[in-house]
Amino acid sequence: MKLALALLLLTGTLLILLSVIPAMKICRSDKQFGWRALFSLIVLFSFGYLFFLFLLLNKVIVEQIDIIVSLILFGGGGFVFLVIRLSLMSITQAQELAEKERYKALHDPLTSLPNRKFFSININKTIALSKKTNSSFAVLMIDLDRFKEINDTLGHDIGDGVLVEISKRFSEVTNKKQFVARLGGDEFALVIPDVDNKQAIAVCMALHESLNTLISVQNYDLAVDMSVGVAMYPKHGTDIRMLLKNSDVAMYQSKKDKVDSFVYDEYLNRDSLQRLELISGIKQALINHEFELYYQPIIDAKNNKIRAVEALIRWPKKGIGPDIFIPLAEEVNLINDITLWVLNEALEQVKKWSIDYPNLKISINISVLDLRNINFPNKVKELLDRFAVPANMLIFEITESAMMVNVERVKRVINELSELGIDFAVDDFGTGFSSLSLLRELPSNVIKIDRSFISTIQSETDNAAIVKATIDLAHSIGRRAVAEGVENERVAALLLDMGCDYLQGYGISRPLNSDAIELWLAKHAFENVTLLSS
Repeated sequence: MKLALALLLLTGTLLILLSVIPAMKICRSDKQFGWRALFSLIVLFSFGYLFFLFLLLNKVIVEQIDIIVSLILFGGGGFVFLVIRLSLMSITQAQELAEKERYKALHDPLTSLPNRKFFSININKTIALSKKTNSSFAVLMIDLDRFKEINDTLGHDIGDGVLVEISKRFSEVTNKKQFVARLGGDEFALVIPDVDNKQAIAVCMALHESLNTLISVQNYDLAVDMSVGVAMYPKHGTDIRMLLKNSDVAMYQSKKDKVDSFVYDEYLNRDSLQRLELISGIKQALINHEFELYYQPIIDAKNNKIRAVEALIRWPKKGIGPDIFIPLAEEVNLINDITLWVLNEALEQVKKWSIDYPNLKISINISVLDLRNINFPNKVKELLDRFAVPANMLIFEITESAMMVNVERVKRVINELSELGIDFAVDDFGTGFSSLSLLRELPSNVIKIDRSFISTIQSETDNAAIVKATIDLAHSIGRRAVAEGVENERVAALLLDMGCDYLQGYGISRPLNSDAIELWLAKHAFENVTLLSS
């Protein structure tokens, strides 16, 4: 009996001792006083168990109370062991879950790179360390060029695959000290500690080289490039706000200048502030209906009767010309919204004119970014259906340069629009890289000769020859010619002699707002237009 009780008590003692290490782990992970008190009691119990075992082994006669105490101590040892072990498991699971949640909160779910929040934490730590060590570091802002085209053309699943592959490549060419993050969309960032300008540019070159190899995603081999802006601490900023702002400004300058990377310079601040204000203004103008369409008539050269009007966007409230805000809208991907706004306004106007002027067509300028968007034809069709306007009342004006980029995709979109019944005109012909093969293949019905040739047709024989040759070219491939910038009767007469089909310019009418064009149409729609005298 004595031996059995001793074994029972020894087992209880071992269970108590086996609880000591787990209890220590709990105390290390959870600093609450209760766990420390429990650990102290377990240690105390261990000595108590050993002391009672010593007394039991030295007893000659085992009494009933010894049996009861031994059973209680054995059960107590088992209870303490189970409580401590289960507590440790629960705390460990809770810590693992908290760590997973923390990881999710600080990392991008698609690429597993650190996210914007983690990036901000890292920059602040790097700033604090650099202050102590009096060292510099670089912040790189990275934006993928034309990534939206991949999403719009091939779908977001392909775009996601590209982002994952780029993230892997960036991670491979950077070391453990360099902190790579995905801030969102196609924007990445990098913190490079203890470097100067030249070393930062060397990292930029390595990042660019990592994209030299085509990215293969689901049987697509894609070429991807990027623009990189660099800001240095403390030269270009001493806090996170300034470093991110200035690296972002430098990145946009890199994109604008079409260079691989650009190190921030103070002269950019003034221009970048104006630029940001203008971008914000464009967004607000779309929301608040600040833009306005003006209309310029296009007449038949033979009988001076009106055949169409060109819709021209204006921003009267700001007094900023489209030559300024349209390129910026293209750069920041707002042009699609502007185009759809113009289409909506123009088709609404055509609907109003359909009773009095049923054959009056409207010509609208289309950006190359619209022609790269495979969803654009569907959106145009939706607007045509909404206003019940026949597609052949629309003429889309595109530039030569638009046709020279991503030719196959542009042709696909143009063909879809042409199948709807929309006519096309090649705008500013002669100012770009003219391609006769493209002119022949694309369903453009009209060629518009740029005003730069028309304005000097009376004084420069070379330009007159170019205009005549362009008109003949248009006719030879079954197209009609429109002369832009017609200022007076003499120019109109010369163009008529050359066989030009249509005329447009201030000599006929300046661009007019909706009210003024109504009055102009009421006066000239059913009679010949009188041009300004020379």
